[in-house]
Amino acid sequence: MLKKIILIVIIIICFKNKSYAANNDKNMLLVLDNIDYEIINELIVDYNCSIGLMNACIENYFKDIDLDSYFMTIASGEKIKAKRQLDNILTLSKICNANHKKLKYIGKGKSSILIDKDYISMEEKEGLDIIYRKEWLIEKIDNFFHDGDLLIVDLDIDNIEERKEVFKDILSIYNRRANILIISQGVPQKFRVRFNKTIVPVLYIDKHKEGGILTSDSTKRIGIISILDLFPTIIKNMGISTTNITRGSPIYTIKGNPNRWESIFLNSVGMNIIKYIIYGVFVFIQSTVIVRYLLNNGYKYIDVFLVNTCQMAIFISLVMGIIIKNLDIYIYLSTVFFVSIGWSFYSRRSIGNMFDLLSVFTNLIILYGVFFNIEMLYRSFIGYNNILAGGRFYGLNNDILGVLLGTSIITIFYIKKYIDNKFFSKMIIICYIAIIYIALSSRFGANFGGYLTAIFSTVFVISKFIFKRRNKISSIVFLIILVGILVFVNIYLDYISYDIGYMGRFISRIKEIGSQEIVDMVIIKAKQVLFMIIVPPWSITFLVHIFFILNLYRKSYKQHINLSYIDISFFVIMFFSLLLNDTGVTTFFYINTYYLTYKIDMQMKDHTFKIN
Repeated sequence: MLKKIILIVIIIICFKNKSYAANNDKNMLLVLDNIDYEIINELIVDYNCSIGLMNACIENYFKDIDLDSYFMTIASGEKIKAKRQLDNILTLSKICNANHKKLKYIGKGKSSILIDKDYISMEEKEGLDIIYRKEWLIEKIDNFFHDGDLLIVDLDIDNIEERKEVFKDILSIYNRRANILIISQGVPQKFRVRFNKTIVPVLYIDKHKEGGILTSDSTKRIGIISILDLFPTIIKNMGISTTNITRGSPIYTIKGNPNRWESIFLNSVGMNIIKYIIYGVFVFIQSTVIVRYLLNNGYKYIDVFLVNTCQMAIFISLVMGIIIKNLDIYIYLSTVFFVSIGWSFYSRRSIGNMFDLLSVFTNLIILYGVFFNIEMLYRSFIGYNNILAGGRFYGLNNDILGVLLGTSIITIFYIKKYIDNKFFSKMIIICYIAIIYIALSSRFGANFGGYLTAIFSTVFVISKFIFKRRNKISSIVFLIILVGILVFVNIYLDYISYDIGYMGRFISRIKEIGSQEIVDMVIIKAKQVLFMIIVPPWSITFLVHIFFILNLYRKSYKQHINLSYIDISFFVIMFFSLLLNDTGVTTFFYINTYYLTYKIDMQMKDHTFKIN
């Protein structure tokens, strides 16, 4: 009992003084057993509904959603597994109780998990069996809305027309009297296409706004929201501040054609398939090339052709992101493979290897997307954020991070190679590195692990090529201070900005919750890194590439050949990317994609190396 009293006091301190007293909106959460295409289209047209696609993944997006975890996550705004207790976690019921907001539940379904029965009055504990008659249900809702704030109704429509009509009657009466959020119990049957087990539709009626398409600051994607966004949306609509400690952000409506939801859905699940097909092809090609190299101590021309095809496929995908708006899986895959293969065949025979130049162009087109057209990156297989997994919704994922970092090394050495004036070369490199930092910062690429990787790796380039000071101690101190300043500036600017991002929200939670938030984050990230290293297919690619790198190092050591700065730069950036990113194995893989191509290119140009 004492623990509950203390928890209520904490909730009041966190939320009470920040509530919006003037907001007296009535709010309704309707939980349907199923939301099919027909219902969605009718609600959009007839009831001024906005629509979005919600990622409902709690743990593993290859498995069906566990409904207990699903509703516990909605109730708390944190991803919670079914076996975990809610005693020490803020929930809708606890916040309503602390802020004198009245909550009631009507129904007998799984969604009853949304209410914490210890924090609502006795007469509301058991719920009510619903009688699917308009008069009965409207009477119950009216009685509650006389002095209530949030009503949760579980409707088991079961594809029965009479029940559908009752549902529509509720919307027609209350769509201008209350904010209405409509969700389904798990993934509707008609959304279970192309291996989708996590994307569900969400419909929303904001009594103050016209219908449109949903988004949130958690995803920064048109038509996409997160399951963690429902909790702050509901409490904000009741006039309670969400504060920065909530992991999600309130959803809101933007102008646009709500019928776009279907193309957004099909593009998302389609690109997920494309991403893994191409990744599988890349793994096969690179593993084959590396194993043959290890066995034969050299490459064949077919190996050169294959690695160049991989490099061109990445570039073509980025170009297609600019051109193609609506996705067709077969056309996309055919275009990427045939154009890449054709170009690799033609370039080897007619104009020679263009590895350096193609790497530079790939790098520049990614930077263009980061600063001017981020959606084009999402439409490429390399830049697509896996909406089905829900780990990242916006910014640069760890795949395209690997491409950006790998091509950045090539670009820096390309500048150094072709600009003879040392002063101008250094100045251009410094400006270019600064651009990479900005591209990865919270305001653009929003990849903090990539930002740290770039800082720790490029200080090596700076120390070797720019400053070259004799006083090693002062140089080391200078670089440590430089790293600290760059990290602090990125976090601080995100924290104070209106549109707060990942790191800003993380710092806010540390201030409110304490150092345990850091410990939890480190544990989660460490588990993810370890998981990616030991579980196939990522473990296979990791081991193959590690053998390749160790073999190169062993040969250099035996032959008393010093590794070049570009070799060391690749090794350093691969090492940091692996450790500082939760899916660092994929970053490692794509950086090594360019390193492998670079080594083959160098051996093609140097006749002292063996080419079979």
